[in-house]
Amino acid sequence: WTGKIDQAVPGDHRHATGAVEGKIRWVQDGAQAHMNRVTPLVAAGLITETEKRSFWFHAVNLMVWDALMDPAKNDPTVTCFEVAEGHSPNLEIIIFLPLAMPLIAKKLRNDLDGRGQYVLYLGPSRTVRGGIVCYDPSTKALSIKYAFRRADLVINVTPQQRHRIARKLYGEMYTPDSDAED
Repeated sequence: WTGKIDQAVPGDHRHATGAVEGKIRWVQDGAQAHMNRVTPLVAAGLITETEKRSFWFHAVNLMVWDALMDPAKNDPTVTCFEVAEGHSPNLEIIIFLPLAMPLIAKKLRNDLDGRGQYVLYLGPSRTVRGGIVCYDPSTKALSIKYAFRRADLVINVTPQQRHRIARKLYGEMYTPDSDAED
C-alpha cells in the first residue's frame, strides 16, 4: 500500500457492482432451475420437502461450478477456474449432470454389496478426484461415488392410483368389461 488514496473513476463502482449482481442473479436463477427438477421427486414421495430444501446448497454449488467455466474478464483465453485455482480444469474427471438426476452408483472399490445404490446426483466432488456427490434417499445420507449409470425414476403407484390418474388424463375409457356390466 502506498499510503495514497486514489479517487475511483466516476461510474466505475456502478459498473462493477452491476456486473457482480448480474452474476449472482444468474447463479440464483440457474439454481432455481435445478431445484425445479427436484419438485417432482417430492410430489412422487421419493424425498420430503425438508430434503428438497437441503438441496439448495448443492444447486447453488453446481451453478458456481458452471460459472467457473466461463472465460475470465481480465483474460478471455483462460477460465475463471484457472484464475482461481492456478491450473486448467480437467473436464475428464469433473462430471456435470442435472441436479437430482437418478443414478445407480458405486464406490471406487467394491465391497460385499457391489451392485451399486440408487442415488440422486448433487454435483461434482471438490475433494475427491473424479468423484460425484450423491444423495441416497433410502439412507438419507450423502456419499461420494465413482462409477455410475443413469437410472430410470421408478415411482411406486398402486392400481387404484393408476386408475384414478388414467381417468383424470383420458376420462372414462371403454373396456370389454364395461359391456358385461350393461
